[in-house]
Amino acid sequence: MSFVWIRSKASVKAIAVVVHGLNLKPEKMNSLSEVLNQEGVDVLCLALAGHRDDRTNSLLEMKKVRRLDWLQEFHSAYAEARQESEKRHLPLNFLGYSLGALLGLDAMAGDPTLRFERLILVAPAVGLKIPPFLLKVLGAILGKTFMIGSQNLKDYRAQPGTSLAAYAALASSHRSLPSNCPESFRIPTLVMIDPKDEFVSLKKLRKWIKNKDLQSIWKVVEISSPRSLNEKVRHHLMVDEASVGVQNWALMRAEIARSLRSSKTSEQDA
Repeated sequence: MSFVWIRSKASVKAIAVVVHGLNLKPEKMNSLSEVLNQEGVDVLCLALAGHRDDRTNSLLEMKKVRRLDWLQEFHSAYAEARQESEKRHLPLNFLGYSLGALLGLDAMAGDPTLRFERLILVAPAVGLKIPPFLLKVLGAILGKTFMIGSQNLKDYRAQPGTSLAAYAALASSHRSLPSNCPESFRIPTLVMIDPKDEFVSLKKLRKWIKNKDLQSIWKVVEISSPRSLNEKVRHHLMVDEASVGVQNWALMRAEIARSLRSSKTSEQDA
């Protein structure tokens, strides 16, 4: 597994675990990590199996990866960051994009000892437009090593395509989210999503939040087009200025800063 610390040059006020999306280069989370850094947050970035620098071995990992593999890696990253936060008496936060956001929720739901002070979820893979069971069916028919060509921008891809094993692992995490609301979810949370997201339904996501009775402490911010890219817009891609445009990136930065600066008490009392 791979951890990378990105340290803040400002006075450190918190620690954060940051996790990327499916078939996204982990380093493409650096812009979001830098936003955290500017708010005095030291960041531990996790590179999940199938997404590391060694593309040959990483491709083999992606073809056989399981949900439990990613969960184990997440727990290891959490333990590393928790040790740092306790040693320095600092709060521990979490920022996840797409799969990373889903994986964090999956891990928190499955282990009540795994807790964060604050969550920032960007285009979380909750309320998928494609029913998760279809991904499982495709894997059974075509085989989990079968690769589906990526429609994401080339510079952002960890691999040329995504294996059905990886999609099945994501679907397994989605199915594993509990129907009830774990206490660990009841913390100040910022959710940012494009209403035209190709993979996540904003309507389903809002319904999921409502069913968990989290509306008072989970803030949903819609980040709408237009974008600055010359290529076809990818509404799900929300990780840097190039992917969302100058104005939207400024909005995302401001929302993250506001979330980190607001007190936990005021969020809970809202």
